[in-house]
Amino acid sequence: AVLPATWSRGNPIDIIGDAPVERYTVALQALLAEPAAGAVLFMHAPTAILASAAIATACAPLAAPARDRVMGCWLGDAAVAEARETFQHAGIADYATPEEAVRAALTSLGYRCAEVSIGLSAAATLPPEADTESRVRAALAVLRRGVVRKETPS
Repeated sequence: AVLPATWSRGNPIDIIGDAPVERYTVALQALLAEPAAGAVLFMHAPTAILASAAIATACAPLAAPARDRVMGCWLGDAAVAEARETFQHAGIADYATPEEAVRAALTSLGYRCAEVSIGLSAAATLPPEADTESRVRAALAVLRRGVVRKETPS
């Protein structure tokens, strides 16, 4: 077992402040491999035990293929600047605070739910062989109907 006996055993996963790079990478790999895990907020506060840049260098290649569900939050301004830059160069969204990351995740979730709702509603009105233009027009029609419903007084 890579995690120590004192790990959080829940969400959020706290791998404990004395974690070596391997603990970070194994925990990240396990989360990304878990189908039930949604968005992953990779949050790190610097310690004197291990350089943040070393953690970022090891974890960025693992997180990059899943950049649509991984967010970075490197706490500590100048102390984590190199780590933050490593994640950003890998295309991983970075936030200065956990609150900003959660706000972004919720906005993204709302957007995706709307996309699915509009797409499913539009798709239900079209035959499977419909071209892209027809699908876009149908989605816009569903969106317009939804806007009109919301603006119409009850």
